Amino acid sequence: MPFAGCLVPSLSKLTLDATFRGKMEADVKDADHRQYVWWHEGRAVLRTELSAPLRGDVGASLVSHIASKQLHLARGASDLARLCQCTMSADEWKAHLADYARQANRRL
Repeated sequence: MPFAGCLVPSLSKLTLDATFRGKMEADVKDADHRQYVWWHEGRAVLRTELSAPLRGDVGASLVSHIASKQLHLARGASDLARLCQCTMSADEWKAHLADYARQANRRL
């Protein structure tokens, strides 16, 4: 997976799926798209989805959209790449999720 600084050309759907389900501990629902939901204190606070089947890559603009608009990561695509590359820990993700849940104080 190419990664240089803040530039993330694409990420593999399989890598994203493994990261979402593994390190990021999303609840997963399979439908036309695979849906990922993150919960904090009993409420859904973040969600995203990947089109099925999980083949190929997700392009840079969609990676950026998922990271910044759906997962609300501070550094956008570079933080999502860090999660996939294991340079951002599960504890850092959980802290982000808790912080976002407190700030958003809403349900999806």
